[in-house]
Amino acid sequence: MPNTFADLYLASVTQQSSRNVASSNTERILIVEDDDDIRDVIAIRMQSAGFTTAEARDGIEGLTVALQKQLAAIILDIRLPEQSGLTLLKKLKSNAITRSIPVIVVSASVGDREPALDCGAAFFIEKPFGSRELITAVATAIAESKSLGPLTRVDAMHVAPTRSHRTIG
Repeated sequence: MPNTFADLYLASVTQQSSRNVASSNTERILIVEDDDDIRDVIAIRMQSAGFTTAEARDGIEGLTVALQKQLAAIILDIRLPEQSGLTLLKKLKSNAITRSIPVIVVSASVGDREPALDCGAAFFIEKPFGSRELITAVATAIAESKSLGPLTRVDAMHVAPTRSHRTIG
């Protein structure tokens, strides 16, 4: 029986994948990823979950898009050309316009976890990751940013607090 916003959200995605399950005003997610294939797969998964997406290939383009678009969340790779994801995360969290946008960091290196969380990432997810895991993190981050309160259990996955941040694993 679903008992959190994320549980209900994921149940809706699973049962009605062709229907828009984000909000009536579709939430926009920025995907900052330099690998075209990974970025495309993330975009398809987010769109199938009812989100609209914006995309950027590096940290400089990511900051530009973040400042121009109204975003519900950002999915950010750490290893980016031109400007690292960690540098972008620091800029996002120090800017009044983007400070409150939750950032879900994805990286193939578990060594990036602590620096990302210390800089303000809402979640850290290690690559490779599953679609459900990413959608869960995005839905939870958005719910928390809308002041619905912290969610401490997300379906079968546990969300463990790390200081004031969360890690899925």
